[in-house]
Amino acid sequence: MERSNNADTFDKSPAYKMKKLLLLLFLIPGFHISFAQEPITVFRNPRDSTANLYQLVLPKGQIKGMFVLTYLPFSHPMVSMAAEKGIVLMMGIPSSNYLDIMVEDYPLQLLDEMIAEVTVKYNIPKNKVIVGGLSAAGSLAIRYAQYGEQGKNHSGIKVAGVMAVDPPLDYERFWRECKKKVELNFSSVAVAEGKMVLSLLESKYGGTPYQKLSNYHTGSPFSYSARKGGNAVFLDKTPVRIYHEPDVNWWLENRRLDYYGMNSIDCAALINQLMIDGNKDAELISTNNKGFREDGSRHPHSWSIVDETELINWCSSLFNR
Repeated sequence: MERSNNADTFDKSPAYKMKKLLLLLFLIPGFHISFAQEPITVFRNPRDSTANLYQLVLPKGQIKGMFVLTYLPFSHPMVSMAAEKGIVLMMGIPSSNYLDIMVEDYPLQLLDEMIAEVTVKYNIPKNKVIVGGLSAAGSLAIRYAQYGEQGKNHSGIKVAGVMAVDPPLDYERFWRECKKKVELNFSSVAVAEGKMVLSLLESKYGGTPYQKLSNYHTGSPFSYSARKGGNAVFLDKTPVRIYHEPDVNWWLENRRLDYYGMNSIDCAALINQLMIDGNKDAELISTNNKGFREDGSRHPHSWSIVDETELINWCSSLFNR
């Protein structure tokens, strides 16, 4: 998973990310000039500046839809491109616990409330919302799309599309990967993540996949060992695109992990299942040598693999249907 877009795993909390973003937006002279309008930050709990919050950038003209990206601030080029196409950009942070967003329901509920607030206030149609995220935040985005299709949300939002960047999706497979990471004890980053994820999954689902497999099937966005991919069925009619960079040599060298240890196996399997089920809007976007962290270091599990221009064009095409 390795969620941070920097060198270390879990080294930058959502609170840190938000503080960094606000510093850039409001303290650096002229930084906001390229925005169509001033960014709007909403703390839904005045006593908490770390979670249950969102930030918006509105286009000046007619609004055609909204793209919600969880836990990642938008780049200047993306803001400019979205403004030209009448797209509202929203960054949502429902929880300060980055692991909870993989398995708990309350982040889905809070994200749904935030999206509902914005769609009502700015008169955005409930079927003109696209959600997305990187890593575990991508898992959250997939889960939110399924959440609406299951009729569990209170907003009535049915997403126009969902995108995710290298998300863990099959938690049975993810548990096995994390177990192996800890046993290998090769990378301190991988070991720390592995221990946290093992604790999370076993606590949430009441044991290991060997003991409580049905619980893992119920909770996972996708399950290879479940009939028709488990919860994948709730994406059969939704446009889905997943980005990944399957650089197995990087994972072998830096983490001693093979294909079974990469999220790519989940990503490809989900898209394949959707294609088998007849979803003509299911896409797997594979890149090569585009994954780099903010400090310039090589890492295939990074937002940099996304072509932001093409992504905004994809959003626009869905809003224009």
